[in-house]
Amino acid sequence: MGRENISNIVREYVSSRPYLLEALSRKIVNYSALARLIVSELNLGKENIPAVKMALRRFAEKLEEKSFAEDRVREIIASSSLQLINDIVVCTICGVQGSSVLTKEVFLKKTGFLQVTQSSRHMTIMMDKYLYNSIRSLIEKTLAKIGDVEVLENQTAILITSPREIIKTPGVIAYILSALASQGINITQFISCHTDTILIVDRREALKAYTVLEKLILNARRFVQNI
Repeated sequence: MGRENISNIVREYVSSRPYLLEALSRKIVNYSALARLIVSELNLGKENIPAVKMALRRFAEKLEEKSFAEDRVREIIASSSLQLINDIVVCTICGVQGSSVLTKEVFLKKTGFLQVTQSSRHMTIMMDKYLYNSIRSLIEKTLAKIGDVEVLENQTAILITSPREIIKTPGVIAYILSALASQGINITQFISCHTDTILIVDRREALKAYTVLEKLILNARRFVQNI
């Protein structure tokens, strides 16, 4: 296997695992152990361990050159704040039938938390339980007509408010989501609205998710202060 192929394989392997990117950029990786792991998982053959190890070292050097971008990500996270909103209901309508009527009714009765997203085949409405209860009968009628409405209750919204720089800074969302994924936290819905990032999680995971994000922000603030 050629050196260029090895380099490409290593780059793709590491790039799809944010925790490895972080470890390599901080130089806290055992290159030999990681090389053996990659060779084993991808069945590259033990004879390629030295080449994989060298490719890892070169990739780490390139990551070091991007440290400024990572510093910008931490600065944005350090300037972010959190808000927890309980009792959220997520309602997804498959297809376009009934969506316009339901959306109109939702906005007429809007009182608290409300987020609406729509694709070519689905519409998802995230709302607080008070709004949901006020239109529940309409949702049930829609379900009776089109038979394809999915409702998730007992959800929690975590609102992350960041400075405007987040719009033009790559990697911030990936940094946040990788921190949650590393703790096994599932995101039910994800919405990005200008400087607001909204994560919907199951209520049972809400406190854990909030704690992870709070630690992420506090660690970023300590990092910024020590620069």
